Amino acid sequence: MCWRGARPAAWFQACLSGLKAFAFSPYAWVLILATSVVWVILATTNLSLRRPEISFKRIELHDPYGAGVLSLGMQNVGTRAAFDYLLNIKTVDMGSGRVAHLENGGSSSPVTRQEEFSATVPVDMSHFLDVLAMCTTFRDDGGKQFSDPSFYVFPDLPRGDAKDKSKGRTYLAYSVDSDLRKKLDKMDVCKD
Repeated sequence: MCWRGARPAAWFQACLSGLKAFAFSPYAWVLILATSVVWVILATTNLSLRRPEISFKRIELHDPYGAGVLSLGMQNVGTRAAFDYLLNIKTVDMGSGRVAHLENGGSSSPVTRQEEFSATVPVDMSHFLDVLAMCTTFRDDGGKQFSDPSFYVFPDLPRGDAKDKSKGRTYLAYSVDSDLRKKLDKMDVCKD
C-alpha cells in the first residue's frame, strides 16, 4: 500500500506491488472494459462530426438603398472540404411569415478545411423584410449533402423615411438570438 512519509524507494516499491496486485485482480478487467467502451463511443462520435461546415465571419451591407451590395466573409470551419457550394439568400417577414427570395450564388471549386473566402453579391434591398436568411447547401468529398441555414438582422438599418439618409453607408449584420432562431427553424425558411 502507498503511504506518505516513507522513503522514496520504499514508497515506489510499495506502490508498484499494490499496482501489480490490482492489475491481476478481477476488478481491473472491469475498469479496462469500461475505459474501452468510453473510447469507442468517443471515437464514433468524433467520426460522425467529420463534415464540412461553412460559417459566416462577416456580413456587410453596402449602400442598401442605392446599389445594394452584400459583402460576405466566410470560412469552412469543418473538418472536411466542401464541394459545390450554393448560397440562396432570402428575407423573412416575422409578422406574416412571408419569405422572399433576394439572390443566389455559389461556386463549384472546393473549399478546403479552415479556408477563408469572400463574395460580393448585389441585392435589391427594396424587397428586404425583417430577417436575412443565408441558406447554404454543399457536399463533402464522399458526396453527402449538407444544408446549414443561418439568420441575420441589421439592427442599425433605417426604415421608412430615414432610409433616404443612409445613402452610401455600410451596415453590419448580427446573428439572430436563440428565440428568434427557433421560430425561423420551425418556419423552415430554407426549404425550396
